[in-house]
Parts: sequence; structure tokens; C-alpha cells
Amino acid sequence: MTSCELPRPATLADTPHTMVDADMKSQRDQITTLDLAGCNVTYINVPMQEHEKAAGHRFEQWPDEVKRIMEKQVADFIGRNAGATVRAVTTGVAERICVLAIHWRPKQ
Repeated sequence: MTSCELPRPATLADTPHTMVDADMKSQRDQITTLDLAGCNVTYINVPMQEHEKAAGHRFEQWPDEVKRIMEKQVADFIGRNAGATVRAVTTGVAERICVLAIHWRPKQ
């Protein structure tokens, strides 16, 4: 087993659609985009304490205690729902509440 060093830098390439060649077209056809249609959604809401601030919607910017609660809730959900496939986890902040949504489907 090998490991990679993190963080791995992202590379950007701007290619106008008129310049997409056959190899790039083949790669595009193989990319599976995030498809949440038909997913069930489980919301986890955690209110913030008076002194806590979420600097944004990004999970990394939430208060550490809230992140720990959310991570445990996701792990518990996965443990309770062996017949589910988690397709995505999305986040948001509204009215001093951190919201995490688990988008899932039954395994086929």
C-alpha cells in the first residue's frame, strides 16, 4: 500500500469548448457528476452557542465542537444504515444553526 503526501496541489487548465480534442472528449464522457436526484435527505441541525461563530458555510470554518458533533452523527448514520449509500454530504449555516445534509440512496 502506498500513501501520497498531502496536500496535493490542484492544477487548473482553461480550455475553450471549441478546442476540446478527442482525448478530452473521452475523458469528459467518463466523468460522473454529482447526481442528487432521487436521493433521500437526512438533515442534522446543531445550534451554535452564543460565543461561537461560523465564519462561512464551509465545514472547516465551523466551531470545533459543532464539527465533532456532526462527524459523530454522520458516522452513527452510516453505522445504523448499512443498506444506504451516501452520495454526498452538504453543509450550510442559517440563523445561528449549522446544518449538515446527508444525501443517500438505498444500495442496489
